[in-house]
Amino acid sequence: MFKTYEILDIAIQLENNAETLYRSKAREFDRSDLRELMIWMADEEKNHAQWFASLKNRVKISDEEALMREMSEDLLTDFMGKACFSLDDAVFQEIRTKSELVETFIEFEEDTILFYELLQSFITDDDTAKNLKNIIEEEKKHINTFKQKGFL
Repeated sequence: MFKTYEILDIAIQLENNAETLYRSKAREFDRSDLRELMIWMADEEKNHAQWFASLKNRVKISDEEALMREMSEDLLTDFMGKACFSLDDAVFQEIRTKSELVETFIEFEEDTILFYELLQSFITDDDTAKNLKNIIEEEKKHINTFKQKGFL
């Protein structure tokens, strides 16, 4: 049902939405360490979006699929808008510590993984399933990065 390029479009949109939100919310923090952590995370999301875009550029599609791809990108933008899952409900001005901020980041990453796992049930071809698995693994790396850096 879903093609790799559609899933990558979703991934790119989610990363871009999170990056935009992190950058805008970073300005609201009085503490420089929290502001810097927000900017670091925004940069991570930007890098993720670029990584997904590079994957998307390697996906081979037919001429017929190219037209569908263009249409699906427009629909996706309309559908996803600025959605950021749990980040939409986060109250950043109430965050006082790095660990609280990192917990918010992890919650978003976990929500994103759950979303992709839900998409797995709509995947009908092996290549797309493999690419989605790679996307999920990449999202899990973000969570592991937080744990390894000792933010919690």
